[in-house]
Amino acid sequence: MQNSTDANTAKLWQATRHELGESLIWDERIQSFWWVDIHAGGLFRAALDDGVPASWQFGEALGFVALTDVPHRLVLGLASGLVLFDSINAKQTRLVTMPHAAPGMRINDGRCDRHGNLVFSTMSEGGKGHPGSFWRFSARNGMQALDLPPPAIPNSICFSPDGLLLYFTDSTLKVIQVCDYDPSTGAVSSIRAFVDPGVVPWEPDGSCVDADGCVLNALWGGGRIVRYDPAGRLDRIIHSPAHQPTCPCLGGPNLDMLYATTARIGLDSKQTSNADGAILFWADQGLKGLPEGRVVGL
Repeated sequence: MQNSTDANTAKLWQATRHELGESLIWDERIQSFWWVDIHAGGLFRAALDDGVPASWQFGEALGFVALTDVPHRLVLGLASGLVLFDSINAKQTRLVTMPHAAPGMRINDGRCDRHGNLVFSTMSEGGKGHPGSFWRFSARNGMQALDLPPPAIPNSICFSPDGLLLYFTDSTLKVIQVCDYDPSTGAVSSIRAFVDPGVVPWEPDGSCVDADGCVLNALWGGGRIVRYDPAGRLDRIIHSPAHQPTCPCLGGPNLDMLYATTARIGLDSKQTSNADGAILFWADQGLKGLPEGRVVGL
């Protein structure tokens, strides 16, 4: 029987309420978190004891943030393309302008693999319109389309500890998938279901992989973060006071504290609480994370 953690064990770490908080990652070199508010085009950074985060605005939707091998230098997934951003001097360098297949499309979820390459996705806003796609970017080889099923709302991009498995989902289908992944070429194969929950009222959103190779997934509309073992079996349920958790992250000096972004978009005033749109954390969960991947060569 899986373990279950009550929602009242969660605490507010950052009380600033985002419409669509996402892409929470821990940067062990500067002992800080980075995250985004997608539709607001906002990037944020805060150390554990920072009451007010540093922030930057970009004038268009911002799907994800990724680390590089240079401290304070990031890759940002803006709606229109990839940008190299230096947070010390706020310098932006365009890396890629996306060849979007239709108007109204943008970059969404993304994460660096274990070997210095960036894997990310595109979608039509709201998941309606032209289907999206999955891509890989590296400093050496540039852009490459990945042979994965076209998604309506792509999410859950993350990698096994050895980097040879790629997890992903189309949230509208509610199935988290996994495939074999060759980090040297970007080739994908043996696409298969990792978790198929059947008919449920929630959708899988962002995910991360812990040191045990388990996948932690935020359930949009489900008010919980779930942990699946490497075989896809439900291992733990961590309840959230926020209705729409979006992205879990194991961070802190020992990578053993669970944090999660949340969203308040689509909730009316009667549904929302102080937790909706905030960043939450749960202490003493007995979990251990992995260092975030870094895009190399930029």
